[in-house]
Formats: sequence, structure tokens, C-alpha cells
Amino acid sequence: MKNFITLVLICFSIAGFAQTEKNVEKNDEKIDELNQRLDNLLGTSKSISGDSVEYKLDLLFQEIQGLKSEMKTIRQSVEEIKADGVPNSDKAKLDKMNSRFQDIESGEYYVVVASERTKARAERFFARHQHTQKIRIVQNLKSTWFHVIIDQPQDMRSAIETTSAVRKKDVKDAWWVTGKKLKGL
Repeated sequence: MKNFITLVLICFSIAGFAQTEKNVEKNDEKIDELNQRLDNLLGTSKSISGDSVEYKLDLLFQEIQGLKSEMKTIRQSVEEIKADGVPNSDKAKLDKMNSRFQDIESGEYYVVVASERTKARAERFFARHQHTQKIRIVQNLKSTWFHVIIDQPQDMRSAIETTSAVRKKDVKDAWWVTGKKLKGL
């Protein structure tokens, strides 16, 4: 009887060991799968230089450059049409369109270094950084955000270049905005 009990205990031990070995194999498979997924994730992130905000802003900058090039082409076309003689009714439309292009190019733009939902948070950012550059707090037209801006109006090209320099220097998520979208300028 004693031998029988010993034999039964040995069988249970062997069965338990086999079950544990299966769990270890399953865990190894899961670990391998997770490692593979992590490798894939790291592999795709290497293709994007810098952080994703910087990447998106660079794409936006390229898009703006393309739009500006198209605007110049359109302006040249407008000038050619004017030179060739356009009926007066069309001249008014062309002058209005040309005026809008000039407004876009010569408008006032500002570099935003922080955007906060509350004025208190914007003031804290302002207090920490007011000694490094001339900044101020303004609200957007919808009164939903308080923006800390570099207090120097710029043309579009300068604002884009300043934004790029500020992002490289210290504020990774700086951006630019037209003065038409800000209160109190």
C-alpha cells in the first residue's frame, strides 16, 4: 500500500512537471511574440527623425513653401492677364484676389511658445521665461486658449524661420499663428 501511494505521488509529480513545462513553453512563445512586436515598433519609429510634432511641423513647413510657390505663379498669371487686357468686371475680381495674396504675405504673424487653457498657467510660463526673450500673453479669438507669444510681429517667412529656430533651441512644440486670430494685439 505504501508503494502504491508512493507510485501515485510520483505520477502526480510527473504530471505536474509536464503541465509546468507546457506553461513555460507558452510563456516563451508569448515573450517571443512581444519581442517581435517591439522590434517592429522600434523599426518603424527609426524612420521618423525627431519627435512626431517636429516631423509634422516640418511637413507643414514644406506644404507652406509649396503654397507660396503656387501663389507666386498665380500672381504672375494675374499680372499677365492684366497686361493682356481683361474686361473691367474681371479686373475687380483679380485685384481683390491679388490684394488677398498680399495680405497673406505681408500680414503679421507671431510665434507661440506656450498655449494654456487657464490664464494662471500661462502666467506661470510667462514668469519662468520672460527674462529669456520678450514675450506676452494673449487670447485667441474664441477665448478658449491663452497663448504666450514672442512679442514681435513678423511676416510669414520670418515667423516660420523663427519657429524653427525656437523649436531647435528650447521649445519643441512652438508654432506660429496669424495676428488675425489673436485678441489684444
